[in-house]
Amino acid sequence: MELEFQNYPKFTPEMKKTHKILIPNMAPVQFRILAAVMRQAGYTCELLENCGSQVSELGLKYVHNDTCYPALLVIGQFLDALGSGKYDLDHTALIITQTGGGCRASNYIHLLRKALVKAGYGQVPVVSLNFSGLEKDSGFPMTLPLMRKLLACIYYGDLLVALKAQTEPYETHKGDAAALQEKWLDTICGWVMEDKGWSGREIKAAMPKIAAEFAAIPVHRVPKVKVGVVGEIYVKYSPLGNNDLEKFLASQDCEVNLPGLMGFVQYCVANMAETVRLYGGSKLLELGSDTLMSWLTVREKLMIAAIKKHPQFHAPTLFLDTKKMADGIIGIGNKMGEGWLLTAEMMELQQTGFENIICAQPFGCLPNHICGKGMINKIRELYPQANITPIDYDPSATRVNQENRIKLMLAVARERLAEVDEKYAAVDREARRLDHAGAAPSPALDALLADRGEPPCPHGARLGDLLRRPRVSYDDLAPFDAERPALSREITRQVEISVKYQGYIDRQNRQVEEMKKLEGRPLPPNMDYQSIQGLRLEARQKLSQIRPLNLGQASRISGVSPADLTALMIYLERG
Repeated sequence: MELEFQNYPKFTPEMKKTHKILIPNMAPVQFRILAAVMRQAGYTCELLENCGSQVSELGLKYVHNDTCYPALLVIGQFLDALGSGKYDLDHTALIITQTGGGCRASNYIHLLRKALVKAGYGQVPVVSLNFSGLEKDSGFPMTLPLMRKLLACIYYGDLLVALKAQTEPYETHKGDAAALQEKWLDTICGWVMEDKGWSGREIKAAMPKIAAEFAAIPVHRVPKVKVGVVGEIYVKYSPLGNNDLEKFLASQDCEVNLPGLMGFVQYCVANMAETVRLYGGSKLLELGSDTLMSWLTVREKLMIAAIKKHPQFHAPTLFLDTKKMADGIIGIGNKMGEGWLLTAEMMELQQTGFENIICAQPFGCLPNHICGKGMINKIRELYPQANITPIDYDPSATRVNQENRIKLMLAVARERLAEVDEKYAAVDREARRLDHAGAAPSPALDALLADRGEPPCPHGARLGDLLRRPRVSYDDLAPFDAERPALSREITRQVEISVKYQGYIDRQNRQVEEMKKLEGRPLPPNMDYQSIQGLRLEARQKLSQIRPLNLGQASRISGVSPADLTALMIYLERG
C-alpha cells in the first residue's frame, strides 16, 4: 500500500485534453470565477456542489478523526463525487491548493492520495495548485499569466461578496442583490472566456460599474445587528465547512461582514518576506514577495476606491493597514494557520463597527485557537464592547449546538442595539417636547437669565430656544418645566447637546460627508491626541488607545464625534 502511495499518478500535460478536473467548493463565488479561468486556459473542470452528512461520514472513513476538519471534508467531497457514477474515473483528476507554510493544510494532498488508493481510485491523479513550487513535476504549470488571472478573479469575487452582503439585508425587493450578483458572475465568467478584464485598466473600469449597480438597488436601511466572521480559511468561507453560516445569519436578520479571500492570499505573500526578515534566507525571495505585494495592493486599492464612491457601503481596510493593527497585540512571527491575520481581522472589524464576531475554527486547529480564541480577552481589553464567540467545527459538533451558541451572542447584540435605539429615541422625544413646551414670563426666569449673562424674555420663550442659549443648561430650566419627564443623566446630557448644538451638528455632518472623500488620509502614528484642542476627553482616550491609521478609521470609533473629527482635520491642516 505504501509503495502504491509513493508511486502516485501524476497529472501530465497530455491529460489537459483527456481529463476533467474536479474542484472542491471552498468559496462559492470566488471559486466559480476561478473555474472559468481554468476553462479558458484549456482545462476541463467542474466545481463540486455535493454536500450533506454523507460527505463528512465518507471523510471519516478514510481520514483519521484527529486530522484537520477541512481535510476530512475536502477528501470526503472528492470521494463522494468519485463514487457517484457521474465521472469516468480513468479520465478524472482532482485539484487541491498548497500554501507551503507550516500549516498541516499543505499535507492534505498526501492524505488525499492515500485515501484514493484505499478507496480504490488509485488511478486518479491529484493536481497541486500552489505558488511556492511544492510540486514541480505537475503537468499543471503555474505561469505568470495564469497566476495574474487567478488573482484578479479573487478580487472580483471579493467585491461581489462584499456588495451583496451590504445590500441584501436592506433590499426592498427580496432577491435583487442575489440576482445582481449572479448577473455579474455570468458577465465576469464571460470576460474570462474572452480573455478580458485582467489588466489594471480593465479592473479600474469594471469595478465602479459593479458597485454603482449594487448602489442603485432600492433599499430601506434600518439598524441591524452587524456580525463579522473570521477564522480558519476553509470553515470561514465554505458552506459545507460552517454549516451554511452566512445563510443562518441572514435568517437571523443580520448584516454579515466576511473579510475577503484575497486577504489570506496577501497574508501568505507577506509571510514569505517576513520569514526572511525574521529568520534570514533568500533576499531574492524577500524582493519577489514585496514586489508581488505591491502589485496586489494596486488592485486592492482599485476595489476599495470603487466601493468608497458610494457612502452607503463600507469598504474593507487596506491589507497593509490591517496588518499594522496586529502591532503590539500579536507578533508577526505567528504565521501558522491564519496566525496574526486572524487577530488583525478581529481588530479591523472592531474599528469598523462590527463588534459582534464569530471566530470559526476546526476543533483540532491549535494555531487558530491560539491566535483566535486565545486573543479574545486581549481584544476585549481594548474594546470592552467586543462581543466575540468562538465556534468549533468538527464531526462531533452538532449544528444545533453551534447555532444555539450563535443565538446567545446575537441576543446580547440585539439587547445592545435596542438600548441604543431607545436612547436615541428618548433624546429625540425630549428634544421635540422642548421645542413645543414654553416658559411663561416671570421674574424668576428673568433672574435666571440675568445670572447667566443672557438677555431677558419679557414675553416668555420656548424651552428649546432657551436651551440654545450658550450659558443656559438643561438643569437650569427645571423650575419652569412642570411636565419634565424623569430621564437619566446620560440622556439629558445628550438632549442638551442635541438641542444646543443642532445647527453646529448639522454643519459638522455636512463636513463629515465631505471628509469621507479623505478616507485614506493618514494620521501620524505618534500623534499626541492629549494636546489637540477641541477633542473631548472620551475621544482623546479612545484615539490614544486605538491609534487609528487614518481619518476614516477614526470616524468609525465609538465615542469619536463629528466635532472631534473636525478638530483632527484642523490640526492636520495646521501641520
